[in-house]
Formats: sequence, C-alpha cells, structure tokens
Amino acid sequence: MITTFYKELDAGVLEALKCSQCGAVSFPPDHACTVCDFPTLEPITISGAGELQVYCLLPEAKAAGEVWLEEGRTAWAPVEGVDTENTWQGNAELPLPVEAAIRWDGTEGTVVFRLMASTLDG
Repeated sequence: MITTFYKELDAGVLEALKCSQCGAVSFPPDHACTVCDFPTLEPITISGAGELQVYCLLPEAKAAGEVWLEEGRTAWAPVEGVDTENTWQGNAELPLPVEAAIRWDGTEGTVVFRLMASTLDG
C-alpha cells in the first residue's frame, strides 16, 4: 500500500487507509491501523482539507505542524504560509484552515499543508 500511496501522489491524488475494524483513517498510510493495530485496511481518497492546530520551526526556516484532517485523522507534516519570523504570534492565531498540496523536488513529491488563500488575504 505504501508504494500505491506514492504512485497516487505522483498523479496528484491523496490516499489514506481506513481500518476495517474500527474505522480510523491512517494518513500517511501505514501497514496496520494506527489506533487498534488491525492489519486489514481499505484505501480511500481524502480531500486534504483540515485545520492547522500548532506548528514549530524546523532547520532552514521550514515549518511543520499538527493538522486535523476532515476525515478525522491527525497528521504531522510540513506546513507553508505560516509566520516563520514569530511562531509565538502565529500559533496564537490558530486553528486555521489548510489544504494539502504536493511540493515537488525534482521527481519526488512531498505532501505539505498550506494555509488556505482566504486565510492569507484576511
């Protein structure tokens, strides 16, 4: 399934796994349910929409944060469009809506979450 995730990512599709036992959504996909450890998971396509709850600054002025996805899963991932100069103030303005995007570095894609355009305009 992990290989399928990257193939779908190349096509611009975000895939997750839904547990057949408890219904929890795993994103990014894993080999077993991240809640109940059940091994049978069904692939689903997710919207990539969610809310950024908190973020921190990483080396090279990049940020990563905790995103609560619409599908009910929390993801820790790179985030873009946040205040990297004053993370204290930036975090005080959260939660804010984000959407997943694929950042390409040559031929490799990485899922990142960006503040929604309406958030940046207001």
